[in-house]
Amino acid sequence: KIPPDTLFPSNMKVVAISWKPGQHLLNIFRIYSRLFTEIIPFRPDAVFFHMTDVAAALLSPFFNLAKKRTVLWYAHISNSPWLRFAVRFVDEIATSTEGSFPNITTQRHIIGQSIDTKLFHFYPSRNLKLPLRAIHIGRLDPAKRIGELLDWSKHAIDDGFLKSLTLVGQPTSSHLNYGSELQCRFKNYIDDGKIIFEDPISNYLLPQFLSKYDIFLHLFQGSLDKSILEATAVGIPVVSVNNEYLREFGSWNKEDVSFDAQLKSLLDYETEALRLELSRRQRIVSDRHSIDNWIREISKLLVPNIDEDSSR
Repeated sequence: KIPPDTLFPSNMKVVAISWKPGQHLLNIFRIYSRLFTEIIPFRPDAVFFHMTDVAAALLSPFFNLAKKRTVLWYAHISNSPWLRFAVRFVDEIATSTEGSFPNITTQRHIIGQSIDTKLFHFYPSRNLKLPLRAIHIGRLDPAKRIGELLDWSKHAIDDGFLKSLTLVGQPTSSHLNYGSELQCRFKNYIDDGKIIFEDPISNYLLPQFLSKYDIFLHLFQGSLDKSILEATAVGIPVVSVNNEYLREFGSWNKEDVSFDAQLKSLLDYETEALRLELSRRQRIVSDRHSIDNWIREISKLLVPNIDEDSSR
């Protein structure tokens, strides 16, 4: 969704597909409707698809025939038929990390995520003392292994390791029952204020909200979530079994990357050593995953001679 007061440069047009789950024919109609009513009249030189494999599949053949440059940004391991079709026609593909795109083509550009490091700035003070206040941010879907995280947290709360776990997010429309089932299963802990469900929070409020917590817990295996990068940028220790995160930042335990082993090793860090490690991780976010770098790399793909043009 695009906020109604958002301003864009005169040479840019953002087109929202208004995708509705389960409305396949209507969604296709909406995409082609946007093509004829908004995109073609704008006469673009280049077209950028942001996480829209269906729109890229339906529209890129037309832009290919019209010799309009197309770039698809896709950071998800889901290997849909739409994506496999789209890669045949788009000019360039960009993704966040090596493992954040299906293994269907080697012709892709690894450009990191788009973290606003000016907004998510580093809070250097971090002193871990039990019990910990834990947080998780993301969709409340089975793929994120929320049920497993809650089962683990329940025992950690009982053992005095965690004070609470806060979950920020909502289930997608196809998993609405999942969120309700979780709240029923852990009702006693919710009533005691030890498991807390929060609605999604505006990006502008997230850094201050995040800074109140001691640790970010994460069990999702797949592409690299922005939420754990934002937490890392703020300076919160992230304990994750996500291969892409471990590849980028390393494990708290050099020999054992399991969830429990990482937690144990994290708690063994002395204050200064922990500060230095969190600072190192924050620099990786800034160097590899900043929004400034992301925009620069996307611009190069959309306009390959942009550096030459800007120097004239």
